[in-house]
Amino acid sequence: MMITKNIAHSLQDALYVTSLDGYCPDLFVGGRPDRRPDNSNDIWESSVELIYRCLKSDLLHVDSGWIKAMEFGDFNFFVKKLAQHDPFDFADFNENGATYWLDPLLYATERSKVLLSRYHINDLGKYLCSNFIAEIEDIFLENNVPWGRNFVFNSYR
Repeated sequence: MMITKNIAHSLQDALYVTSLDGYCPDLFVGGRPDRRPDNSNDIWESSVELIYRCLKSDLLHVDSGWIKAMEFGDFNFFVKKLAQHDPFDFADFNENGATYWLDPLLYATERSKVLLSRYHINDLGKYLCSNFIAEIEDIFLENNVPWGRNFVFNSYR
């Protein structure tokens, strides 16, 4: 497994939660803490990269009505905005960032739901299914977004 265990666990939980209903991208950074975490830049970067990979690999989709209302055309503009707005910079978040981190909803695609079912993932945080993550890593590779390098974060900052 190339994805670290804590990122893999977050990914597994995020795909499960978004299979139940839409959820904002803030899910990937762990919500709104009272203070900036010491590793906030790492959390921000890995969250943006993970969201991009999931969108590019048809594991997630962004609410199309929101994308249309924002006049983005596709998810690439959305991901660019996530990379430009630090979710832990409270001043920016309150002024601009909340529009991108809280307003849109992400939904698991049918592809994600099939994977979740295949690996019997039907709860949060119980266990990390390494076979599930291995298959997702393969899906990322098939979609030319393998784990281990940045595709978005450095391009848009």
